Amino acid sequence: MMNFYQFLGINNGAVELDASIMGAQQQEGKKTKVPLNSSDKLFKEIRNQNFEVVVQVLRQRATSMKQDYTEMQSTSMLQVDPAWISYIYAFAIFHGVV
Repeated sequence: MMNFYQFLGINNGAVELDASIMGAQQQEGKKTKVPLNSSDKLFKEIRNQNFEVVVQVLRQRATSMKQDYTEMQSTSMLQVDPAWISYIYAFAIFHGVV
């Protein structure tokens, strides 16, 4: 029978995650160890909580991240006023940047 630590992939106080999840670029498929200790803000918050509380906290974080991602996707450079872009370009030319 699989225990809780095996189910979550916790080994020696660390969990192995895909490096791309942790923000590493060009590391697709490569794993990185993430220590589960007080230096991790989320783990510090949930480490001594009841499992029901942990599920609620993780659900809130996931919902918040999903909303942030949706907002980020809906905001694009196409929404920038073209006059503003012209102003920035003229400023760059004036100062010899372009």
